[in-house]
Amino acid sequence: MALKTLKKELTQVFELIKKPSQEGILPNLDHVQKFNRLATRMHTLADDEWAEECEDFAHLAKQLLQAVNQGDLQTAVMLVESINDAQSFCHKFYR
Repeated sequence: MALKTLKKELTQVFELIKKPSQEGILPNLDHVQKFNRLATRMHTLADDEWAEECEDFAHLAKQLLQAVNQGDLQTAVMLVESINDAQSFCHKFYR
C-alpha cells in the first residue's frame, strides 16, 4: 500500500473513531483495530525525518486499542484527543 493511500484510509477510519468518542461513546472495536493496523503499517513506511513521531503515533493507536478492549471509555476518549493532537502536529510540521 502506498503511503498516500494509507494516510487517506487512516484519516477516514479515525473520523469513524472520533465521532462516537466526542459523544461519550466507546469507539467501534473493528474501527480501532483497523486504525491500529494502519498506524503500525505507517510506521514501517515513514521517512527518517518523521519516523520517531510516527512510532509515537503507533504507540497511541495501540494504547487506544487496549483501552477499547478493556471497555475503558475515559481512557479511550483521552487517547482519541491525544491522537488528534499528534496528527495535527505532524500535519503542521511534516507536510
